[in-house]
Amino acid sequence: MIKRCGWGLCVLIALAMAAPAGAGELPSIPCYPGGQVEMEALLTSEDLLPFLVESLSVEGAASPAARVLEGVTDIQILQMLVEGPVDQQQVIGFYSRIPQTGGMTRVFKQYDSAGSVILVWSGPNGQGLFGLQLAMVRDEVAASPRLRIQAARLHGVVDVPALLKVLESDTLLPA
Repeated sequence: MIKRCGWGLCVLIALAMAAPAGAGELPSIPCYPGGQVEMEALLTSEDLLPFLVESLSVEGAASPAARVLEGVTDIQILQMLVEGPVDQQQVIGFYSRIPQTGGMTRVFKQYDSAGSVILVWSGPNGQGLFGLQLAMVRDEVAASPRLRIQAARLHGVVDVPALLKVLESDTLLPA
């Protein structure tokens, strides 16, 4: 059974999104109109990604989480907050065009009673993943509910059996 692990799932999904590697700068994940960016991350095999993989290893042996990332060339993550009432289907439509243009197929969709949505697309022959998570944020400070959007994209090849082990254990980091 896949447990809901929130942002960790999006990170793994982003790590698993693969597309043909090309020269030049990677296209950014677009910000949803009206969204306020809370966090952006880009890890590549040219800079910090190898350190992440190494940090997930335990005593020189690759953990399941580290094995997931071994074939990944870059990971992009974008998190933003949108104020006011937002139509989740419009947000899904806005971000669905990214994996669709890459020839990806939606392989996972989860709704929960709090109104959160998690969507995952996989590339041809397991060549990557794109993940999207939408979650309503209700707090006393804001007059109306806000929507937190997390999108993650990964280029490279993901070790799917290792990814499933990580998701089943509901942990990203070694013990």
